[in-house]
Amino acid sequence: MSPLICLVCGGKADCVHYGVESCRACSSFFRRRVIECREIRQRCDGKCDITTSRRGSCAKCRFQKCLDVGMRISSVYRNLGKYGCLRLSENPFLTNPITLLEQIQTAYEDLNNRRIVAFNIEGSSSRRFFNYQEMNQVLNTDFKILMTSLLKFFEEITNPLDMEQKILLKRNFLLKFFLLDSGFITKGNYELNLPNKNYMTFENINYFYSHENLGIPENAVRIMKTYWHRMGLSLVTDFGKAQIDIQEFLFLTALLYWDYGIQGQSQENVNTCKIMRSRIMKELSEYEMKKETQMDSSLRVGKVLLLLNTIQRAIYLIEESRDISIVYNIYGLHYSIYQNMDQYLIESIIGPMMVLGAFGNLNVIVAVIRKKVLRTKGAMLVFVLAISHFICNISELKVLIFRLRFQSLTGRECFLYNVPYSFCVMFQSALFLSMALDLCFCIMLPIKHMLWPKTKYILIMCIMPTCFALIVFFLNFLFVTDENAPYCAFMLTMDDGVFETISTSVVACNILTLLITVVSVFVAMRKSQDMRNHRHSTVNRRNSVVDERRKVFRSTFYMMAIYIFSWMMSSICFRVLFAYFENEQDIVPYMPFLAIITMPNFCQAFFVTYFRSPRFRKAYREHFHWLTCGCLYRDVFSQPETKENTSKPDSATNQQPISEAVEKKPKENSNGVRKTFPCLIVALDVWLDEEIGTRCKAMLLLAKECLKELKVAEHDIQEAIDKDIPEDKTCKDVELC
Repeated sequence: MSPLICLVCGGKADCVHYGVESCRACSSFFRRRVIECREIRQRCDGKCDITTSRRGSCAKCRFQKCLDVGMRISSVYRNLGKYGCLRLSENPFLTNPITLLEQIQTAYEDLNNRRIVAFNIEGSSSRRFFNYQEMNQVLNTDFKILMTSLLKFFEEITNPLDMEQKILLKRNFLLKFFLLDSGFITKGNYELNLPNKNYMTFENINYFYSHENLGIPENAVRIMKTYWHRMGLSLVTDFGKAQIDIQEFLFLTALLYWDYGIQGQSQENVNTCKIMRSRIMKELSEYEMKKETQMDSSLRVGKVLLLLNTIQRAIYLIEESRDISIVYNIYGLHYSIYQNMDQYLIESIIGPMMVLGAFGNLNVIVAVIRKKVLRTKGAMLVFVLAISHFICNISELKVLIFRLRFQSLTGRECFLYNVPYSFCVMFQSALFLSMALDLCFCIMLPIKHMLWPKTKYILIMCIMPTCFALIVFFLNFLFVTDENAPYCAFMLTMDDGVFETISTSVVACNILTLLITVVSVFVAMRKSQDMRNHRHSTVNRRNSVVDERRKVFRSTFYMMAIYIFSWMMSSICFRVLFAYFENEQDIVPYMPFLAIITMPNFCQAFFVTYFRSPRFRKAYREHFHWLTCGCLYRDVFSQPETKENTSKPDSATNQQPISEAVEKKPKENSNGVRKTFPCLIVALDVWLDEEIGTRCKAMLLLAKECLKELKVAEHDIQEAIDKDIPEDKTCKDVELC
């Protein structure tokens, strides 16, 4: 392949800078002069010969030649209003509005600059052959760069589309762009080029399939040689005849992205692509008409567009070779070409969600540790849940960093990589059942639930999740397989019979959690309605019942709802897929999407507590205040502690300590504190009981037993019990007795 020539000085060019092929010296000079925005003093007659040896002699002529060969000031700055201070000869780039081509060109130059840094292209002196291992490695890196440069630009242009449709366009674009980019760089030579400038020839593919330890697999060379030859012949012949320039290459790039007729594409997506393709075709026609060539502009446009068919034929050959490689067990040699597009699309979604979830769960953990007022029974269960979810977040990030998710590992290797993750996933699945039971106790037995010792209660509630997670862990350890796992998920590493048993247990646990939650909320709504019937008039009853229902739902149902529609749906879908497909390999395409469904479950604790609990919200704002060095929420420490006046007492996020309830009552005398608390207990239970008059003395006896546990003087309780309470005493009277 002939080397690139700098169109400014005639030296060796490394890539395209600001619209033309140029060396780094001339591109840096052009950029520096544009940014300085100063008038360049003319010291000659304007006819200096700019060469490699004399390019630094005259800045005026050198800058003018940069403009003459096509360097665009708009590629340095998008805002053309910043260039008014340049007083050079008039040129179209200073007056014409920025076009779509110029925007794509800027994004492509950013892609090339990132490639230079990532692959150290500037420091490498020679090109060399690559094998399939290097191709996998290079494409892994290049797809990452594409996601943050060129594809990011295209995504901003098509902003009205939803995420699913954008992913569809990206998946359709990546492999086609790799072939287009390679064909453009090849310039008619019979070879395939990588973004790092290394290459392979289609005639000799022995080195491509070679391995440093395994040598050259003759089976792979014999089977795949025909496909490589046909693809190379198609690409080299058509691109060699067309000899497209950089602008035509960018037009084809845009047409490849805004493609339609893709399976699963929405009508809105199709309409957007048609509009963008019409705009591109119009600019391409105008560009060909302005070119000074002997060929008719319409014929040239047609010749350029025929390259899209060339790329599509190459795609068909790759898909056919993929099927053949699976049959002959050489699929792993083409891993990056076939699957890395989906891999990076999935990771681009999972990665930010896991980082956000880890940050949120860490905030929950720190808030509960810092503030004693948050250490209630329900909040402590949320605290334990946040710890398990934080470990899941870190484990998922580790999988992304070390690229384990899509690698072909043995079952034992995958199990060892996922030990913390597998334990915490099973633990949190059963912990939600404990939280549902806690919700049930809080509604059915409010007094006893309030008086149970907090530490023992939390430990007891964590016994069942811990035992369940340990049982699953040891079963997985005992029955793990040594066969290659098609997807690095710990549930796919165990024996089929054990997997069916465990997955069925998980689904049953989820269904039981759902039933307990629904029944508890239903009972709470009925109790709240009965309580309002005793206390309010008919005029106010309807509003109070609606308000009470809203409180119950906000207090108890949000976190469980996210769990039910995230983890539970993922577990059930996974079980259905495993039962539907006989071969585990067929499940692999669906695994990343199940992972995305599960992600909200691992990120929910922070958001639910932030929007639900004022006390948690205040703690989080204090964290943000510290993290931003006082820029956010400057008056957060001057605000009083917010009362959870919209919460059900002792709910998951608003259970008040007993001492706090005592302190809120006014102190009538020295014995006021002691007498207030038992009356509050009686009043609360009478509030929840339908037979108010007949149960008052029984509630006082229960208060006596509670106060014994709290080491309160027995004579005070005896005085309260000895007092006769009339049958028609209201709750307010009981509070003041």
